[in-house]
Amino acid sequence: MAIIRPEKKAEYEAIYAVHQSAFKRDIEAQLVDRLRTTSYYHPELSLVIEENDEIIGHLLFTRVVIKDGNKTFPALALAPVGIKADHQRKKLGTELIEAGLKKAKYLGHKLIIVLGDPKFYTRFGFERAADFEITPPMGFPEEAFLVAKLSPEETDIKGQVLYPVQFNMTLEK
Repeated sequence: MAIIRPEKKAEYEAIYAVHQSAFKRDIEAQLVDRLRTTSYYHPELSLVIEENDEIIGHLLFTRVVIKDGNKTFPALALAPVGIKADHQRKKLGTELIEAGLKKAKYLGHKLIIVLGDPKFYTRFGFERAADFEITPPMGFPEEAFLVAKLSPEETDIKGQVLYPVQFNMTLEK
């Protein structure tokens, strides 16, 4: 049986390996490492999924801001989500995302944004961000920029999403 819980410092290497396995590169794993050193990092929302004492998946929600003129609104960005290659296609990513959204809502967060496959993320309640006048940073494909409102009464949130600079850093091999 899979257990979903917040990550522990001693598991950073195992989490790095999860993202390397899931994405076949280091970019996502390095992003997680960089974000952990910032005030945007939310330790309660850096979740792992484990089976038989092995970390097999990880997701991270990071604090972001949506800016509309002089107004700003807090939100969370879901990125990355990774499941080890040999554990994919077993609905573990689905379990992890559902648990993460539930925890984010429990902690009082109102809005989650994600850049991802609409066919995958719409099953979790994500919708086109453009339909809510929420725009991505330049260079993001609008059709893959999605939002989940965890609090339906939040109707006045609109503007451009501002990610932490750690998302923009180019990585050297």
